[in-house]
Amino acid sequence: MILYGRLYHIMNVNELISIDPDVCFGKPHIKGTRIKVSFILELVSSGWTIEQIQQEYDHLSREQIIACLIYAGHVVDTHNGKTEISHEV
Repeated sequence: MILYGRLYHIMNVNELISIDPDVCFGKPHIKGTRIKVSFILELVSSGWTIEQIQQEYDHLSREQIIACLIYAGHVVDTHNGKTEISHEV
């Protein structure tokens, strides 16, 4: 948690990630886009590198992509409840 906490504030993730009820159904997304944090996580979990994501989505900066990963780590570290895992593909 300490590492995520420091990175969260150093990068100022709040300036890069937004939650707006009018964008992406209120899901966390990269500010100024309609790309959800969860989509970036899906790409990374499928083996995409930051460079590959940038090639495909050339309007995204390295910092925006890393902010998604830091944000997700922060959410997981601060979550207090049990979440049911969906087996949908």
